[in-house]
Amino acid sequence: MKTNFESKAGRSFKPDHFPIIFREGQIVFDFKKSSPRIDKVGDQKTQTLVLEHNTVVMNPKKAKSFKRLLERNIEKYEEKHGEIEIEDRQETTEEPEIEDSQDYIG
Repeated sequence: MKTNFESKAGRSFKPDHFPIIFREGQIVFDFKKSSPRIDKVGDQKTQTLVLEHNTVVMNPKKAKSFKRLLERNIEKYEEKHGEIEIEDRQETTEEPEIEDSQDYIG
């Protein structure tokens, strides 16, 4: 049974891409959702890709705590619902140019 999650703060956000950027003292989770939009002006139709971001910034200790909590909950989920299958994917695009002061995991 699939249901949409609604919170008192608003609708849920379902990212399809989530790069992680880190630099000394902070880890940034950039949850991204992309969706195509068709705009019609007169007889012309134009497709636009709409990107939404929800960014979470944590210090390294909080991020590691979050990692442990996420691992425990994924284990509990798999015990109840079965193993989550994921495909190993090869990145086909180059990583973006990043300043020397930060690292990027995509």
